[in-house]
Parts: sequence; C-alpha cells; structure tokens
Amino acid sequence: MARLRKLFAILLVFLGGIFSAQIVSADTVDITVSNTKLTPEKIGYKQSTEFSFDFAVPESAKEGDTTILSLPNELNFQRIASFDVYSDDGQVVAKAVADTSTKKLTLTYTNYVDKNNDTTGKMTFNVVVDSDVVKSAQDVSATLMVNTTDPSAGIVIGSGTIHYLGPVGEPDTLNFWKYGITSAKNTITYFISINTARENVSDVVIADVIKSPGLEYVEGSFKISEGDFVKNDLNYWVLQNRSDVTANYNVELSNDKTSFKVNLGNISRGFSISYRVKANYNLVGGERVENYASYSSGTTQKGEDKEVTGYQDASGSANGYNYSLGIKKVNEEGVALAGAEFTVIRKATGQVVGTLTTGVDGTATIAGLLRDEYILREVTPPSGYVAGADVVVNPADFDSTSKIASKTIVNKKKPSEPAKVVLKATKILEGRALADQEFEFKLIDKAKREVIDTVKNDATGLVSFKELTFNAPGNYTYTVNEVNGGAEGIQYDSVEYDVTVTVTDAGNGQLVAIVDKDESVVKFTNKYTPTPVKATLEVTKVLSGRPLKNGEFNFVLKDENGAVVETVQNDKDGKVKFSELLFKKADTYNYTIVELNDGKVNVTYDDLEVKVKVTISDNGKGKLIATVEYPQDAEFNNKYVEPTTTTTTTTTTEEPTTTTSETTTTTEEPTTTTSETTTTTEEPTTTTSETTTTTEEPTTTTSETTTTTEEPTTTTSETTTTTEEPTTTTSETTTTTEEPTTTTSETTTTTEEPTTTTSETTTTTEEPTTTTLETTTTTSEEPLVKPKRVLPSTGDTSTIWTTLLGLAILLASGLGFYFHKKKV
Repeated sequence: MARLRKLFAILLVFLGGIFSAQIVSADTVDITVSNTKLTPEKIGYKQSTEFSFDFAVPESAKEGDTTILSLPNELNFQRIASFDVYSDDGQVVAKAVADTSTKKLTLTYTNYVDKNNDTTGKMTFNVVVDSDVVKSAQDVSATLMVNTTDPSAGIVIGSGTIHYLGPVGEPDTLNFWKYGITSAKNTITYFISINTARENVSDVVIADVIKSPGLEYVEGSFKISEGDFVKNDLNYWVLQNRSDVTANYNVELSNDKTSFKVNLGNISRGFSISYRVKANYNLVGGERVENYASYSSGTTQKGEDKEVTGYQDASGSANGYNYSLGIKKVNEEGVALAGAEFTVIRKATGQVVGTLTTGVDGTATIAGLLRDEYILREVTPPSGYVAGADVVVNPADFDSTSKIASKTIVNKKKPSEPAKVVLKATKILEGRALADQEFEFKLIDKAKREVIDTVKNDATGLVSFKELTFNAPGNYTYTVNEVNGGAEGIQYDSVEYDVTVTVTDAGNGQLVAIVDKDESVVKFTNKYTPTPVKATLEVTKVLSGRPLKNGEFNFVLKDENGAVVETVQNDKDGKVKFSELLFKKADTYNYTIVELNDGKVNVTYDDLEVKVKVTISDNGKGKLIATVEYPQDAEFNNKYVEPTTTTTTTTTTEEPTTTTSETTTTTEEPTTTTSETTTTTEEPTTTTSETTTTTEEPTTTTSETTTTTEEPTTTTSETTTTTEEPTTTTSETTTTTEEPTTTTSETTTTTEEPTTTTSETTTTTEEPTTTTLETTTTTSEEPLVKPKRVLPSTGDTSTIWTTLLGLAILLASGLGFYFHKKKV
C-alpha cells in the first residue's frame, strides 16, 4: 500500500511537470518601429509601393513569441508570402507570413532572440491599394499597426500618404507588373505579369536590367507561361489555364548576364515570365537589390520602366542597414591627424559604399552599413605622412549595442621629401634678334668649384638649368656666368651672379627651397655691333657731237630726304664715281643721282634721275653686306651740236703774171756779178717756192674770221692749216728750200730761168678753192704750231711787194756794178 502511494506521488509529480510545461504559452511582443520610408509615393492600379522601416525586439521576447503587423483597410499585401528573417551571420531570427485575406503579417521569433538580447532588424515588403475598397483615384493613408487594428494607433510610413491614380489613371498597370521573393540562399526569383486585361497587343517586347552589382541572371531559369488572368477570392490576379510556351520564344541574354530582352510578338492572352537572379557573394539580411523592367508594344509604350527596390519582396531582415563605422587617425605619438581620406569598400561586392575624411580631432564616421565585412582604404594621407595599409572591418567588429565598429589607424611620418628647384637666367641681345641656342651659360657649385650644368638660351631669352635636388636643410650657393664664345660682332657681358638656395624643413615631410635671385635679376646683356660696310655708287656719262673732257660735267648724289650727299665730275672716259658711303646698320637706303645743268653752249643736257637702292643686310655673324641696285638706265647722255659756218673765198683767183715781171728784172744783169746777186736774191725765190706749197690754204684767214665762235683770237690761215696737215706743209717747205741752189746755177747760165719760175707761180695760184673747204672743217681747233711765213697773194698788195723787190734788185745791181768799177 505504501508502495502504491509512493508510485502515485511520483506520477503526480510527472504529470505536474507535463502540465506546467504545457501552460507556458507564447506572448505577443511589441516592437519599436523607426526610420520609415515609402517608395514610391505615387502608384497606379495594381501597382505596388514599398514599405521599409527599422525595428527593435525587446529583451523580454523569447522563442515562439509573435508580432502582428496590420495594414489599413485601403491597403493589402501584394501577394501571400512566407519568408525567413535572417541575422547577419545567416541565422533565422523569425519566420514571417503575409496573409492577404486578413491584411496581416505575423512574425514568429526563433531561439535567436533567447541568445541575443539586442535583436534588431529592417523590414521591407510591397503593398498595393485594394481596388475593391478604393474605386477611384484618391490619396490613401500609408500606416502600419503593431499588434492592433486601430487605425488611429497606426505608425506613419514615410510621408504617410500614397497618391493613388485609380484604375483609369494608368491603364497599362493592368497589363504589366513585377515582384520578387527570396527563393534560396543569395537567390531572388522575379515574376513579371503581362496583359492582365487580355487585350489584342502587337509587337510586345519585355526588357529587364539588374542595377545592383554582383548579381546576374541564372541561365536556364527563364520560364514563359501563357493563360488567362483572373482574380481569385483574395483579389489577386492569377494566371489560369496556363501552358508553358518557353520553347516558343528566344530570351536574348547579355554577355555579362545583367540584362535580357524577349519579344513576345502579337498577343491576346496573359503572359507570365519568371526567372532567378543570384548574387556572387553572400547577401546580408536587409540588403536591397535593384532591378528594372520595361514593357512596350509596337510604336506605343505600354509600360513605363519600373524599379523594384528591396531585397526580398515582402521580406524582412534583422540587423539591416543600421550599422556605423567610426575611425580615428593619429600619428605615432598619438596626435590626432586631420585630412586623412578613406574609401569604404564592401568586400563582398567590391563596391565603394562611402568615403571618410578625418576632421581636426582625427575622427570620421559613416552610417547606413550592413553588418558585413568592409575594407578601409586610405587614399589621401595627412600632409607629411605615409598612407597606411588597408584596414579590414569584420562583422564581429560592430558592437551589438551601439552598432558601431571603431578603428584607430596610426600613420607613420613621411620622410622629408627633397626640395627641387630650377635656377634660371635671362639673356638679352641688343642690336639684333636673339637666336635659339645662341649663347652658352654655366652653373657652378661655388663651394666645390664644380660645373654643375652648361646650357644655352632659348629663342625667348630664357636660360634654364637642370633641376637641382636638395635632401637636407642648408644654404647652397651657385655662380652663374656666360661663356664668351668669341662670335664676331658680339660684345659679351662678363658679369657673374652668385645665387643662394636656402632649404628648410617645413615640418610636414617636405623640404622647402627658396632662391634669392630669379631670372628677373640674373640677366646677361650682350651687344651686337656688326662691322660697317662701304658701298660706291657709279654712273656713266656719254657726250655725243665731240669728245668728252675730264671734269666737264657735274653730278649730284642725294639721299632719300633730298639732301645733297656729294657732287662729283666725270672723268675723260665718262665714268662718274662718288665717294664710298659707310653703312653701320642693316636697312634699305635710297639715293638719287642727277646731272647739274651748268648751261654749256651748244650742249643739250640729259634730265635723267637715277634711283639707286642700297640694301644693307646683316649676315648674323658680325658683318654687314651691301647690295646696290641700279635701274636699267644709269647713263647720262648729253649732246653737243656744231654751230653753222659761212665761208667766203674771194682772193684766191688773182693773176699770177706779176711774178713774170720779177723775172724780167733779173735778166737785166747778164754778167757774173749778176750771178752773185742772183745768189743773194735766191732766198726770195725760195720763198716764192714756199708760197707755192703753202698756198693750198691761203684763204683760211677769211674763213677763220667767220667761224671763230670759240676761239675768236685766231686770225691767220696758218692756224687752220696746222691742224689738218702741218707736217705736209713743213715737208713741202723743206723740199722747196733746196731748189734755190739749182735756180742760181741756172740764172748764171741763162736769163730765161725766171720764166720757169713764173710758170711755177701760175700753177700755185690755182689751189685756193680746195683750201677753202679744208678751212671750213677745222676752224674749231686752236693752232698747235707757230704761224708760218707766207708770200703775199697776187693782187694789189702783191704788186707793191713786187715793185719793192725789183727796186731792191736794181739797187743791188747798181752797187755791184759800182764796186766792180772801183776795183778795176
């Protein structure tokens, strides 16, 4: 009996334990909702909008507890859905079920909340306006109720208002919409519904693009179904009488598998296209994925591009985008460093999700991160410091309470960067243009007395030496001078400059160099003076009508301003040469040469002006070169015109018989004495013979008187005769002189010899006419020989001389006879 009582007691204890276990019931847990968003705010018929918000689960929550989220009567979930809410480490935080019939979403927590006291998350799901409740376009309240159905207790989502366009506002929404759900780990399945209105539509094209990085379409996952869209009891469009028509269409997938296009052609029934998108990294709970779809038909756009934002349609995730990362930048001594710039890279995708720049306290913070692995990459270190290596931030680095991961990053001081300078000088050349690379310059280390560099100027006169590098603070002095290259015409500048470079450490890792003299101070001025050049100007003088005389005409050289430079005369050969002109500068000089008209009688002057161009060029090597250019006509031509001459010959035809009487007188002395007398009188006879020869031009005197325009002093015929044939006349005279001796002999023997002489005289008087012609031609010349003695002409004057001669002979004969008698 006692044993039975004992067994009964044990049974009661056992049953009590069972009963007590069964009476532990699940509780409804209120969650805290914050940071709500509504995207988009404007939608059409059957078009969805996204509700997103952060939530926090109280520490009292335990496994099995629930939270019920209710929508207002005007809204509904896009579709019935069941999904898991994951933690950052892949653990299920809760299971969610969306019920379109009750418009409620129920969260049932797992034992994750028992193990973690600070459970938080982010919820994202799509809702639509209930067309059975809202029949026309109007604004609808966007609220969410937690564990209640009282609209007044609802939590406002985003702006709190959805602008509903109604069934007529966007009729294309009847024909096209899209949603996605999480179907597997890191995988999202999307559904596109087309032509719910069952219209006859032509050339229907569906296109889709993945915008989020690190995701791509899964080949072979595309499925195209055809059927009829009808609303079920839950007011949701369902494709009934469906058939798989995938094989009838070609899905054009891009090479990178991030976009596709399919041409459905002409349709009259509804279509549904489903496909999967997979991430090539581990998606984090609450991570949003962006995807765009478009629908067009023919030339009319039937569906606008539509963005579907949010990871998992009607889904939630714990510990979503609500984490922050903070850094502090210090040097090796712990001093805060400002100005450090970092990029924050999500390791899973390689995507830069943000940047950080430290402030004066060395800190910077970025928010809105997932609890995931990140890389901090320093892109710009603080001035004077070396950029640090990449810093990895792990999920475990994020604090569960503050949700902040903190990193202190130490920078090492950057070794002082060397200072670099380029010493410069300026080259100036006076007198002509400076040429590139014309002059040479040296840079000398004054302390070491070493030539550091040798360079030449450029065309602008800039002289730049090679870059100098300084690795330590100090003063560095250099000497700059110009090399005397000995170029012709160049006077070199012998100045030397000492240039000092002062190098200091700025304390920021950079040495600083300051130059005390720049190119505005270091100047070298050379002077270019080319050797002057001389040029001689010449022209030619020609005189027609008579020979040109030396120095006869005057010529003037004038400069381009008309000023007289020089006046010169021609030489006997007609050359007119001016003195050398000296030129000291390269230029063009113009001169004019004219002849002075000094009014010479019977001369016609040439009024020619000779324009002479003298070009002085510089060969650039210290020498000037003269080039003289004359016009085609550089010859002055004057003309001399002989004046008209009138010749009168009247005395050359006199009778020559007078000489015969002379002979008669001679015959009166037959004696020997007469022979001696004859010897004495032989000289006149000889003269007569001279007259015979010379009387070729006896009338020259008359002619000369007529033509003495230039030499009026010439009054004798001898002057003219000498010019033409002076030698011949003299020769005849000489020859005739020998005749008297013979004549004397003849006179002694016979008294008839004079008759012969008379005959000679008669012949002589026949020549005057010819002589007159010669006189006319030569009267312009002055006599070059002394006048010759001539016998008188036959005429009145000749008779007197003949009479006197006869008397002289008679007297001589009488005296001879007297002395002869006396001797006897």
